Amino acid sequence: ELASTQAELVSAREKLAVLEAMVSELATTQVELEGAREKFAVLEFTAAELADTQAELEGARAKLIAMAAAAPELASTQAELVSAREKLAVLEAMVSELATTQVELEGAREKFAVLEFTAAELADTQAELEGARAKLIAMAAAAPELASTQA
Repeated sequence: ELASTQAELVSAREKLAVLEAMVSELATTQVELEGAREKFAVLEFTAAELADTQAELEGARAKLIAMAAAAPELASTQAELVSAREKLAVLEAMVSELATTQVELEGAREKFAVLEFTAAELADTQAELEGARAKLIAMAAAAPELASTQA
């Protein structure tokens, strides 16, 4: 029985080393997750700002379109109309960029949801590992007694 217990103790020590490495990897993953959470918060803030900017751009676009429609009647403001058309082209490009950024933000939201799920699983796994580690430490603490008894 002592030989069997000693073999189990050696196996337990090896398992403890593996579990220690897994705990270290979990800590690294948790640090990465915190970084992702911070990036996601920045993206959320940026999305709110983009929505405000897009609303302003749509208002400006509507005004510019109205000015363009009135152009034939307003020969004296033809120079202003040319400038307004140039601004409209710039605003159209900005709206397109905003749409692209919103698509990227949606992708980031999906990735963040996956990271949140992974974090929950990692927390469960870490709790299990801590329990196993405590058992292995208890077995390691009993090893000197076993060796003494065996002797």
